[in-house]
Amino acid sequence: MPFRISYYIYALLFLLFDLEILLIYPYVVSSYNNSGYGMAILLVFFILLTIGFVYELGKKALVIGTRQNSSN
Repeated sequence: MPFRISYYIYALLFLLFDLEILLIYPYVVSSYNNSGYGMAILLVFFILLTIGFVYELGKKALVIGTRQNSSN
């Protein structure tokens, strides 16, 4: 049985946030030596990801339909 496209969207979101952690890790390790510029870049990165996530929630792209009958 083929997967629905919504499962692939969840997988892509998982990869996106997994890569986010991978990109943030070097900053956290060296945060004592980083300047305010590094923090500003990190905040811009977070803000862009948050805007994209809110956009997907607004478009209802993360809603998975059910195949169950609701007649009880």
